[in-house]
Amino acid sequence: MRNNNILTSAIILFFLAHFEGARINTNEDRYPSPRMVILGATGVGKSSLANVLIGRARDYKNTDQERECFAVSAQAEEGKSGVTQETCHEVGPWLGVGENITIVDTPGFGVDKLEEEEATIDGLVNFLRNDIKYVDAFVIAFKQMDNRVTSGFKTMVKIVGGIFGDEFWDNVIIEATFWSYSIDNIEKRGGQTEKDWLEGTPKKTLAGTAPNVDNLTAVYIDTYYRKSDSNQATKFNENTQKLFDFAKEKKPFHCKDIKAVKHDLRKLQEEKEKLEQQKKDIEQQKRALEESCEHEKDELNQSLATSQHNLTQFELQISTLEAKNSKMETKMGHGTNTLVLVSFGLMIV
Repeated sequence: MRNNNILTSAIILFFLAHFEGARINTNEDRYPSPRMVILGATGVGKSSLANVLIGRARDYKNTDQERECFAVSAQAEEGKSGVTQETCHEVGPWLGVGENITIVDTPGFGVDKLEEEEATIDGLVNFLRNDIKYVDAFVIAFKQMDNRVTSGFKTMVKIVGGIFGDEFWDNVIIEATFWSYSIDNIEKRGGQTEKDWLEGTPKKTLAGTAPNVDNLTAVYIDTYYRKSDSNQATKFNENTQKLFDFAKEKKPFHCKDIKAVKHDLRKLQEEKEKLEQQKKDIEQQKRALEESCEHEKDELNQSLATSQHNLTQFELQISTLEAKNSKMETKMGHGTNTLVLVSFGLMIV
């Protein structure tokens, strides 16, 4: 009976492990759930948010020299475009006091260097697919004051859509960084509500990429809020709780099928190289054709010259024959006259 129970349990576990969407968290000890990945353009405030969500100071300085993540600074490493320059995770208590969660900090998209952007894509894909494997929430961060879509953000949205596919958007939530609930900032927004903002730049940017754009929701977590201001503290607690509940309630997104995609600049570069190679091939064919035509031209000229020479020789031969014939006719004329005179003389005699 005991053996049957063991066999039944093994069969159940087997089917659960292979059932699409089922979650057997064999790495839960390393990456406790919920698991949140923060995405966004360079300088949008991802690392500040990541640190605050696990109870750290927003301007936390990472002392680990081997890990360039969760570092908040005004200056990037020399030769690179962002402070966070690799995809990495941290485990910590939610807001410093709750259950342990996993936060994944990522480099910013939209940098100037193609190689750096490609390294970001490869690093993100490899970490999520091979290490963390499941993600509960993808937090796409917008800077609240950016009313215009930057090229970096457009690049990020296109790349993210290519990496994760359509199902990924069911686990996406928008974050408005630097959305302050202070009285001064509320007045500066001139009556703009959270809904107004979400329907503006974020949804307009994601329209055509996110299939569920109308259903996307947002949180407004200000990492610079004042705890002494009751309204700011209340709004901070409300929005962080909304994010936590979103991550807990969502079906985890399986990263096993995600793949790296080519950057638009790389595609253009490859297309340029392809066109340049085609141009070289055409120029080479042109030169070969010109050389062939020149060779044929030389042969034709040579043939023409030979024919002209032969014609000249033939005409010369004709002239010679005509001259000989004329001489013969002259001689024959003299002989005939002499014969007539002789004959005439004989008759007289």
